[in-house]
Amino acid sequence: MPANTGSIWKRLYGLTWLVVVEFLLALAPGGGQTRAWIHAGLGVAIAALAWWSYRGLKATAVPGRVKRTSMATVGHVFVAGGLGVLVFQGVGADVGLFGGYTLYHALLFVHIFLAVAILAQAAATGIGYDMWQEKEFEQPSQPGEIPPPPQMSKGARD
Repeated sequence: MPANTGSIWKRLYGLTWLVVVEFLLALAPGGGQTRAWIHAGLGVAIAALAWWSYRGLKATAVPGRVKRTSMATVGHVFVAGGLGVLVFQGVGADVGLFGGYTLYHALLFVHIFLAVAILAQAAATGIGYDMWQEKEFEQPSQPGEIPPPPQMSKGARD
């Protein structure tokens, strides 16, 4: 049975904003283990939403680039999640690399790097899908012009 494609745009934009909230949570001072568990819970929600969005996109005729970007996002989410588990457990904290950095620092860096990629890809996928759905590519604008958003008929957006 194909995934429900009715509100893909909501899931895609929701994914983008959930990743923003995750960043803000991670950057907030203090919180200790409680905040780490909330971060992990939001990570699981991000993984579920990324997968659900990808499955919905796959069932549409949206251009392949949007589908491929969504698929890459899912992969990055799961790798970032695996690295997050290692970081949470403090893996590599006693393994020196260079300049005072440890394997733990390297894992944390890659985890954050992937999180930035996830944010960029989620936003790009949402915008790409939205523009495809609203057929905005079929009506180019003139140089220097910023046209208003397209008028949608009642019920066109769910």
